Amino acid sequence: MGDLNEYVLPTVEEAFPDMVVYPAFDKDTKQPNSPPPARGASDQSGQPAQSGGSGDGSGEDQ
Repeated sequence: MGDLNEYVLPTVEEAFPDMVVYPAFDKDTKQPNSPPPARGASDQSGQPAQSGGSGDGSGEDQ
C-alpha cells in the first residue's frame, strides 16, 4: 500500500463544480435569505408543506 500522503484530496470546487454558494444573510439588508429553489423546480415545489401552494390538500390543515 502506497503512502497516503501521496493522495491529494480535491478542493470543494473540484469535487462539486456545479455547487452554488448562496449567502445565508443579505449583505445589504443583513436579513436572513430564504434558501434558493432547487434547480429545475418551480417555486411551489420546494417547500409545499410550509407554503401551502401545492394545491393538494392545502385546505385540510384548517
